[in-house]
Amino acid sequence: MGQCDEIKYGDLEWCEGQVQLPGIRGKVYGTAKRDIVAFPTRQTVITNGMGDLATLLGSFVLAANAVWREIGVIVEKSPITSASQGTKPSKTFLNTAVFAHQGVDEDATGYAQQANNDDMVYIFVQKNGKARVIGNEMFQTDTAIAQNLGGAATDEMGTILTVTVTDMSPAPFYTGQIVTAAGIINEDAGKVDPVTITPNGGTIVAGTATIALACATVGATIGYKVGTQSSWMAYSAPIATTGWTNGTVLVVRATKTGMTDSDLRAASFTV
Repeated sequence: MGQCDEIKYGDLEWCEGQVQLPGIRGKVYGTAKRDIVAFPTRQTVITNGMGDLATLLGSFVLAANAVWREIGVIVEKSPITSASQGTKPSKTFLNTAVFAHQGVDEDATGYAQQANNDDMVYIFVQKNGKARVIGNEMFQTDTAIAQNLGGAATDEMGTILTVTVTDMSPAPFYTGQIVTAAGIINEDAGKVDPVTITPNGGTIVAGTATIALACATVGATIGYKVGTQSSWMAYSAPIATTGWTNGTVLVVRATKTGMTDSDLRAASFTV
């Protein structure tokens, strides 16, 4: 069976009388792409249904002390659209989001000044509670800013963020954690997120290269084993590769009290 035979479609059903509310909820979450250590995984295999292809697996891993920043929006003035672009076999989607923020004060203006020239990622939540993402690791996100101070007593004021980015999918769905300054949204109380390994195997220069580990679960402890080590080492800084030989295997896991240990992950290195 060839790869093309594995591309399957399912039914797209609609129940008469089902209500589908348009629009998003009143908060959007944004962060600079440079503060993202690892993106959630894009699924390429259908397990439960076609929705798997449009649902990111796992959580964003943010740099130390980085969080998702909240942006309050006027929901009736914040539409999200996706449109097909390009030609086969390289067609993609242009995802566009308009986030209308009520404020024009110093904080709103400072945010606008920075985001205007930055590469950002945004998470928004639909009326039905499902989170979706504008921004990805493949293409640069453009945030265009317009600010209106108004004139007459009945004029509207606000800061408008128009966000555009190319993606493989209309704004993909996200079920992972959203770590904010006020707390964690969608915190997984069951199982610790898997550890991200950077670089994730491949050819390195032993003694020069270092290996960084990260886990999206806040408060998790990362452990690792190198080669034939029998006990877990606690991770606190990038791992030195001094003395590594061809075929060295790094095994990692993360743990947190009250949660199930993460899945084990391994990476093999050529030196």
